[in-house]
Amino acid sequence: MLNQIEKEKLELLANDDVLINAAYKLFFQATEDNRPEAKDIDNNLLLGEKYRAFELSKQIINSGFTLLRSYKKMDKQNEKQLNRAR
Repeated sequence: MLNQIEKEKLELLANDDVLINAAYKLFFQATEDNRPEAKDIDNNLLLGEKYRAFELSKQIINSGFTLLRSYKKMDKQNEKQLNRAR
């Protein structure tokens, strides 16, 4: 579980669009750099497992960044618009 200081730091990161986009690109590139290669000894089952794991790793990274973006602080104008719906 995150403590208050960690949450505040994540909020700072989430509010820096350039930094969060750069971090996303870095993680995405790291994933692509580890794309599984088909080898002569790989059967279809093994190859399928490798690519399934590869695709799952990309989904996990996307999910993590979606969660990270949820820490983005809304500005006062957007916050007031949300409060009107109550």
